[in-house]
Amino acid sequence: MTRQLLAFTRKQLLQPRVVNLNHLIENMMKMLGRLIGEDILFDAVLAPTLGCVRADPGQVEQVLLNLVSNARDAMPGGGKLTIATRPLQVDENLTQGPPGARPGSYSVLQATDTGVGISPESLPHIFEPFYTTKEVGKGTGLATVQGIVTQSGGFIDVDSQVGAGTTVRVCLPQTQEVLPLPRSHHGTRIRTGQGTILVVEDDQAVRQLTRGVLETPGYAVLEATDSEQALALFREHRGTIQLLITDPVMPRLSGLQLVRQLLASHPGLEVLLISGYSDEMVSRQDGLEERVAFLPKPFTTATLTQKVREILEPASPQDGR
Repeated sequence: MTRQLLAFTRKQLLQPRVVNLNHLIENMMKMLGRLIGEDILFDAVLAPTLGCVRADPGQVEQVLLNLVSNARDAMPGGGKLTIATRPLQVDENLTQGPPGARPGSYSVLQATDTGVGISPESLPHIFEPFYTTKEVGKGTGLATVQGIVTQSGGFIDVDSQVGAGTTVRVCLPQTQEVLPLPRSHHGTRIRTGQGTILVVEDDQAVRQLTRGVLETPGYAVLEATDSEQALALFREHRGTIQLLITDPVMPRLSGLQLVRQLLASHPGLEVLLISGYSDEMVSRQDGLEERVAFLPKPFTTATLTQKVREILEPASPQDGR
């Protein structure tokens, strides 16, 4: 809730860099497909030439995840979701773009679903921070998305019709900066992940996305919705789990209590805490700073993968990693 309020009030600490929306979407397609499920047809229509934007890639991934999760929840009986990109030019007369749009060149990230749609009564409220028509566990409205987009200098537009679906357009200003060239991997070995990881997360969307991120390089991933289920999985898979990934704040038995209990019985277990709080507030105050690793939210998929590699595959003097 704190992160959502910071986004809504545009007070988040962003780490912007040059981003190509097409590349970001392509890297997340496989994971998003798993999040959506098999009863929804998922497609991407990406503009072949699209200007780069300057934004925090972790926040843009959060925007995309929010849009996809909302679309999935709007199609409980199945349907179609299309993620698209396109350029947009808003002229001086503002003949295109919603109120608040400024003249300029934009790159548009668009999500279109064939779901239940949004009623005319609800549409004016969808950007309010605590407004939602969803049941508990099905997420919230678009306040967080709007906060991230606005803080990044863009704007958001929504069209919806009851029974006919919804289209959400996220418009980010283009930059003249050049996208950095990827690092050369010539002569290096492409490593695949090795090891079994248990992900404990009560948010289904975050849990499934994290699993998809880690399964892509080859890690074996188990899921638990709470600490009690995590303990049961440890008993079932005794001796095979190398890494525990959990949020410190969990219902009933907290993530920190889970970590303490498992480290007492499995002293060789690696632990990665993922939290929106600082590491000082989480691990140091609980006396765990020497026994756990920490990754602050929000983070990119690449950052998560790299952190897990550092824990499970530490660098050796021979390979120079």
